[in-house]
Amino acid sequence: PPRRPDPGERVLTPRRASSGAMGFGHTASITDLDKAESAPPRSLLAGLLFIAVMFNQVSRVMIPSLLSTIKEDPSFGTAEDGSPLITVALQRILPLTSMTCLLGKLALGSVTDRVGGSLILVLVFVLFAASSGGLIVTSSVEVFGAMWVLNSLAYTATWGAATQVIHAAFPKDEWPTQLSSIASAGRLGAAAGAGGYGSL
Repeated sequence: PPRRPDPGERVLTPRRASSGAMGFGHTASITDLDKAESAPPRSLLAGLLFIAVMFNQVSRVMIPSLLSTIKEDPSFGTAEDGSPLITVALQRILPLTSMTCLLGKLALGSVTDRVGGSLILVLVFVLFAASSGGLIVTSSVEVFGAMWVLNSLAYTATWGAATQVIHAAFPKDEWPTQLSSIASAGRLGAAAGAGGYGSL
């Protein structure tokens, strides 16, 4: 038989919200209220992920879009044969950035699993800001190469971190929508970055 409450014991009963309070035209349970309250934060998070991935691509395409101009930049100095030093250095830097992307994807996945995608995205933003600033202002071939490697590392970590946040913060039936959203953000950022830098 059901236990009778002791004298003075508080009994919790399910709360209901009236249709007028919710504006849905029907009576809603407290579970529905909880879901409604969690929707705005998830919408905000989805928007932040979209922006993060978009700017990730904007920063990533900066160097490829300006590569022809960079090769002729006299501020990096010239070699003995008169060719720009940066042109010679790019033969070493390009393979290094490609290896950074390859090894970064292999290594940073487990790191993201341990510390969480949100922290990785914050670190990515810091790396992008620092590396992009360094790439813009430096006239040193060595600094340029180091900043490009950092930029590549940040780029490599972004997708895994964003998908980890989606899996942790969104219900499973929303994963395809959110993954499609950040994929579109990446293409938008690449197109906008290439067009913007190309016009400089």
